[in-house]
Amino acid sequence: GIGHKSQWQFGKKKHEDWEIKLTVGNMIFISLLKPDLGGWAYAHMSTRLPKLRTRFTGGLSYGSAQVFGYNREVNDNGQAFYRQNRALSIVAAIEQPITERLTFMMDWFSGEHELAALSPAFQYKFSEKLNTVIGYKIANDRVYDQDALILEFMLHF
Repeated sequence: GIGHKSQWQFGKKKHEDWEIKLTVGNMIFISLLKPDLGGWAYAHMSTRLPKLRTRFTGGLSYGSAQVFGYNREVNDNGQAFYRQNRALSIVAAIEQPITERLTFMMDWFSGEHELAALSPAFQYKFSEKLNTVIGYKIANDRVYDQDALILEFMLHF
């Protein structure tokens, strides 16, 4: 996929300590398994508590099955089929810096899809260009998804 993310900070002079931000992003995904396109769009506001540096985030997310997966369901005749998840979700998050390089964070997506979960994690910044995340995904509903270990490596260029 390919995407874009923009971020704007408000009240830089008057409320600089609160770091009030609006983030908007989108991605377009191309399936390698079958010829179709999918997408993901999101927007959220966040603020940081001045002394503790805790960041709170809340917003909305909408995406297609290429992001949110498929649900296996059974019709009235007992035949199984897969329903594409086109999901509108509420997004909430909290981040708490522990040291200059280590941060505890926890994200939550509402709904019944592959990202619908509470995900506590730790992020470690090796440098400005390299960081990693390790955490655990606790599915909202184990009928539609399952818990999982999260390992993420990011290289910014």
